[in-house]
Formats: sequence, C-alpha cells, structure tokens
Amino acid sequence: MTLEQLEAYRANRAELEAVEDELNRRCVTIGVSSAATFPYSKHTVTQEGLPPDPRTRQLLERKARLKAACAAVKKFAESVDDWEIHEIVRLRVISDKRYSWSMIAAKLGYLAEHTPKRKLEGYLKMYNMHNKGD
Repeated sequence: MTLEQLEAYRANRAELEAVEDELNRRCVTIGVSSAATFPYSKHTVTQEGLPPDPRTRQLLERKARLKAACAAVKKFAESVDDWEIHEIVRLRVISDKRYSWSMIAAKLGYLAEHTPKRKLEGYLKMYNMHNKGD
C-alpha cells in the first residue's frame, strides 16, 4: 500500500458512486404480456437489465476495478495494529470529513503537522518491505 493509493480512496469512492448512478440510469425495464401457453391467462412479466453494449461493459469493468481498489484500502486500514497509525488512516482517508494534516496533528497532540504524515509514510515503508511477497 502506498500513500498515493490511500489518498486516491476518496476519489475512487466518488467515482464508484458516479459509475453506479450511470449504470442505474442505463437500466432498462420491459413489461411483457403473455397468454400464449396454457392456461392462456394474460399476465405481465417485468424484466430489468442493462443493455448489452460496449459502454455497459466498460462501466461494469470500471466498477469492479474501483470496488477492488476501495476494498484494498479498507482491508489495509482494518489490518493496522498500531492505534496511532490506524487513527491517521481513518481520519485522513476513510472518514467522510476531509481532515488536513494539521487537523490530524492537533487531534493526536502533535505540534507539527508533518509528524503524522511522516509516521504514516514510515509505517507504509515498513509495511511494504514486510509484505513484498503478498
């Protein structure tokens, strides 16, 4: 996991919502009436689905990639054992509110805003060194 991947989480989540909205708008609903078979009573069957075109395929592939990227960040955040690092990741990346480095430093009791960023960068460096085979 890199700092860039973590920082991209918020943008990926927003893009995922946009892709899902577009897919929902593309969804087609068709009502089919049928009475061709026994007992010949007329009834309506509603079918919903996405049109099988290149744009739909592209959106579904993009949705899968974005979901995987978001899931990887969340999995990483949940795996952090160090409470301080976990808080930094939660506040900077996962939280709905956008916390600046200076706000995070103040919350954690640091005087300098670069301290939490450097701690996270150091943790990520160690994490990546120990998880190269994964």
